[in-house]
Amino acid sequence: MQPLPPGLAELEQARTWLTQEGIAATPRALAVLAQVQDIEANEPAQAVLADVIAVLLDGCERGELASVIPMLADCSPPLAKMAVAMLAAAFFPDGNIVPAKFDDSAVLCFALFVTVAGQPFKALELIDLAAKERKGERFAANAALLRAYIEQGPGSGLPLSVIVPSYKGDDWILDGLDSLAEQSLPWSRYEVIVVVNGPRTQTPELIESWLARHPGFPLKVIVTEKAGAAHARNLGLDAAQGEYVVFMDDDDRAGRTMLEALLRNAAPDVVPIVPVGFVTNDWQHPQNDNWCNRSILPLLGHISPWQDLRHSGVHVWGKAWLRKRALLARFNEDVMTGEDFVFTLDYVNVAPSALAPVSPGHESSYLWWHRPGSLSVRAADMNDWDKHVEPWLKVVKALAAARPTSTAAAALQKYMVPKVVDTFLSAYLQRHPEDMQRMVDALTERGVKVG
Repeated sequence: MQPLPPGLAELEQARTWLTQEGIAATPRALAVLAQVQDIEANEPAQAVLADVIAVLLDGCERGELASVIPMLADCSPPLAKMAVAMLAAAFFPDGNIVPAKFDDSAVLCFALFVTVAGQPFKALELIDLAAKERKGERFAANAALLRAYIEQGPGSGLPLSVIVPSYKGDDWILDGLDSLAEQSLPWSRYEVIVVVNGPRTQTPELIESWLARHPGFPLKVIVTEKAGAAHARNLGLDAAQGEYVVFMDDDDRAGRTMLEALLRNAAPDVVPIVPVGFVTNDWQHPQNDNWCNRSILPLLGHISPWQDLRHSGVHVWGKAWLRKRALLARFNEDVMTGEDFVFTLDYVNVAPSALAPVSPGHESSYLWWHRPGSLSVRAADMNDWDKHVEPWLKVVKALAAARPTSTAAAALQKYMVPKVVDTFLSAYLQRHPEDMQRMVDALTERGVKVG
């Protein structure tokens, strides 16, 4: 039998403990609060949590951070999230959290609760920002103690891995690496994994020379003769150490603050997605008014389901968002085109997260190079059934055959299948209307109802 949730008497008892014993009573008070099913609707429980916050703030003020930290060992993430909201409301009623306006104890307590709530990297960023405003030895010592706790705690390893498959990328791979080396995020907080795949080129030697000019840059290079983005990405995933993963094509670039923006907006059950800048010739002035961003911008300020990315195109699905590495599926190596769609559906099925778009800006954007040569080849392939239609039929088949177990994935599948048909297969039919029946038969064979 499940224990009854705490009533008013138990909550009042918890407040009495905190009044009489201070910090020492925190674990017992949190244990009582952990039984509350909906703390947001329970004012007496919120009062207990406010008392917990008060005694912890007092402990930080007295320089007892070493005693405060273990008090939150058993604090649940939902309780920590509520505490973060209460602290933010108390110190920043306008919603604009500025670390410089916190007093020392509030900075430490806030960062500690943010860590327990599942956002250790955001807590580290908060501490670093606050440290720039404070010169006192006491705060510096406490900040170092808390930073060490966060960095050594569960899930506190390397924050981010950037995986870059490279196929015949001699002419542009170094430009992409330059953009990753120039990130605002410190090198200690991410790694880059380049997977050179396909026929032998000069890419490994070019990267070796580049690395000699960037000593200390966290770069791994993997070489495989087997061509294919899906295979290359799987090799990258095998080598990745980061808690989060982001993919980048070898001919694209990252805006200077892209990685920092992704990590800053990461949270449990939320996937940050950055804007996309289209580049033809001028990397300094990307085209930001594009069909990718027109899909993303209406979602700013909202936590939205995946299928809200209307008309975003395959590129958004694959490159501009952050994934939790522990939850990642493998790429389907039988799918050579549009593997991003299948991979994303698999990911959402095991991690039914919501999207959180990052505010637009050139420096936080994923910069997508529209290479003239690649576009002309793509246009030519659209006239070829074997080169264009068959690969996308594989994508349709894989999506249609999926058996989602989450509501989010089921909704995404319902959206993705017709999107692939309308966007990619219809392009062929516009050029070859005589193949309409052939297309209908091919889709029917792959489990897609037409009409």
